[in-house]
Amino acid sequence: MSLGKTITVTLDGDADNAKSVVVDDENGNWSTSFEGVASGTRTVVATDGDDDEQSTATVSFDVEDAVVEAAVTITSPTGGQKFTSGDPVTVSGKGEPWQDHHRDAGWRC
Repeated sequence: MSLGKTITVTLDGDADNAKSVVVDDENGNWSTSFEGVASGTRTVVATDGDDDEQSTATVSFDVEDAVVEAAVTITSPTGGQKFTSGDPVTVSGKGEPWQDHHRDAGWRC
């Protein structure tokens, strides 16, 4: 593929939102991105502007909804757990990634 050649990229056949990209190095590399792609199976088609069959590439992929975890969780004590009166109750949990929290609240039952 020659340097400076234009590639047209469509997502799910939506020609109105097609991207035109220029081959930007001597190895034929190019890239583009689509924002806000909804979940589901998606198909991308890249065409180099020629009318022959060899000038088009197609790939399908899946987009999944993001899994949002709670910012703060309590891992201990668990619901219904019992403690002896007068003993300390240690509360543990998890906060932001890589910032585990462990705090002895000094609470007494």
